[in-house]
Amino acid sequence: MVPTGSTTGAKGFVIGSTTGANDLDTGFTTLETGSTTGANDFVIGFTTLETGSTTGSVTFDTGSVTRVNDFDTGSVTFDTGSVTRVNDFDTGSVTFDTGSVTRVNDFDTGSVTFDTGSVTRVNDFDTGSVTFDTGSVTESIRREALSRTSSLRRAGPSEVLCESRACGTATEM
Repeated sequence: MVPTGSTTGAKGFVIGSTTGANDLDTGFTTLETGSTTGANDFVIGFTTLETGSTTGSVTFDTGSVTRVNDFDTGSVTFDTGSVTRVNDFDTGSVTFDTGSVTRVNDFDTGSVTFDTGSVTRVNDFDTGSVTFDTGSVTESIRREALSRTSSLRRAGPSEVLCESRACGTATEM
């Protein structure tokens, strides 16, 4: 790999500081304009101007990114924030990582995945078409509230009265 005129990747633009270990570039054209440190870097593409480090078909690395064994096989991947990935496979069509995200063994295989909040995932499988992670949601609390509401609806008169007044019988109604 010659850092100033060799070729890797498919339409990959690296504008930031990037470090890649065991980086496989299997695309066609790459313009690398940042600082590059690559160990065991395999270039299978056709044309590349290398002054950085890039993977994937169309990859924009505009932030500070550190990747270990990172395979970007999707069509478009934008890394615009501070992202640390370990064994990260992005195989979907479009993946936007715009927030602070730490992923371990994260598989995004859907068509579109937006991570716009602060998300920590361990063994996270996103296999649907569209996945939006924009906030923090605790599903267990929501389910518990729904369960309690439905149980009160099914309760008898004395149980409902006892629930509301803490001590009552059906005859007091």
